[in-house]
Amino acid sequence: MKIRTLHSALLLLVLAAAPALQAASDPQPPAIAATALGDEGQLYELLAGTHGELFPEDRTQPADTPVLALDVVQPDGARERSLVPGTAGPEVEGAPSLVFEDASRRLFAVWESKTAPTVSRLLLADFIPAGWSEPLEISGDVSPLRDAPQVLVTRDRFTVSNATGERTSRSRTVIHVVWLEEDSEGKGYYYTPVILERGRYLGWNPVVELAQLEPDVPTPKATVEASELLRASELAAGQDVHSVVLGYLSPGSGRLMTVEVRLLPGELGFLADEIRGHIIEIGVRDRGEMESLAAKLRGHIIEIGHRLNGGVVRHFAERSHDAFLATYDEDADRPIQSLADILRGHIIEIGGDLLGGPGRNQASSKLLEVPPVVEIGQAAGASAQGVTHLVRLQVIMDRPVPPLGDVPARVFVSEDGERALVGWTAGGKVFYTETSSEAQADEGAWSEVKHLTLSDELDGVTASLILESRVRRPR
Repeated sequence: MKIRTLHSALLLLVLAAAPALQAASDPQPPAIAATALGDEGQLYELLAGTHGELFPEDRTQPADTPVLALDVVQPDGARERSLVPGTAGPEVEGAPSLVFEDASRRLFAVWESKTAPTVSRLLLADFIPAGWSEPLEISGDVSPLRDAPQVLVTRDRFTVSNATGERTSRSRTVIHVVWLEEDSEGKGYYYTPVILERGRYLGWNPVVELAQLEPDVPTPKATVEASELLRASELAAGQDVHSVVLGYLSPGSGRLMTVEVRLLPGELGFLADEIRGHIIEIGVRDRGEMESLAAKLRGHIIEIGHRLNGGVVRHFAERSHDAFLATYDEDADRPIQSLADILRGHIIEIGGDLLGGPGRNQASSKLLEVPPVVEIGQAAGASAQGVTHLVRLQVIMDRPVPPLGDVPARVFVSEDGERALVGWTAGGKVFYTETSSEAQADEGAWSEVKHLTLSDELDGVTASLILESRVRRPR
């Protein structure tokens, strides 16, 4: 899986230029708000301006209507412009992000649509050479954004079986989106996974306030002041195609947090839903029948999990078999649906522990469930092919913010979320400090400050790439 985006890379550490960029925000020709590089050398540029500026020959909209437009620039310089759907109305569009995903050859755009001075929403659309998709609202009403959202795309496959036992493979694409809101009561970071199964949106995506994961600790005044320095979150690829990592400064605790977001194997949600439905359907009450069903569950896990680690799958099958019977023995008098729900929860818990990647001894975690698509006219749970998708958020690191002083800065995180680096520019130099692996609690949490000197040979973008490669290097 390859993801290309220039918008984030060019902003990584060219922080000293930020005041100049803001000062240049007076009326100018349409500005390039975001960029991404395609798989055949084509450059995508997202432009923000009025309809009259971007489409002077088109009289279908008032000239002063604020819109977004996409320019596709081919390697030979040929340029083609299109209107981003959903941006020609009375709403004010802004804070866009672009990311190109090679596997599906799609460009994804996420932007803020402000419906009132204090009310916004986030929209998502994808672009292929044939044109744009219809935009999706992925946030509900939110407070105005502080910056453009961070966007990253992951893609994987999983196996399901039908009523005859035939196995089929399905693709799954997840657009991970993180943004920072601000209202009269303060600021807060939010995350949502937008899941496409076989290219189709599931119809709903959960939105999580990341403060829900954080420990409830007092916030030192100095740390709160320092929090104004770290407005940008860092959303980066994780240890494998199933995970991403997020680094951000918590507006609530004033501490630097890293969170792993992991998509659990699709087989897990399929198995849990299937066994729940089977128990409800047959209304099992007899211990002998339960033993037979538990044995079938064990075999089905091994069959469906054929693409996963064989030893882990067999262990998962045995633990699920034992938990199945133990739950029945303890809760046999419960209503069938309640019993089925308990068994489903045990399967997800065991599978998440064994199949959800490297384990963490962290209390701060949250499991999100995204239900399968229900066709119009179809009863919920009627399709054996529906898959519940499971996403786990886990706090990996919680550190005090380094004493940076009054400078803008940028966070970089490692693939496992266990290391972080903070960099900032001042006086023609790039300064940085790293988390210390030998820290005891908050004591010695950060290394001494080091620096790189900018020159004609070393600019801010190159320096940012060097810092990123350092924190993401193998240990």
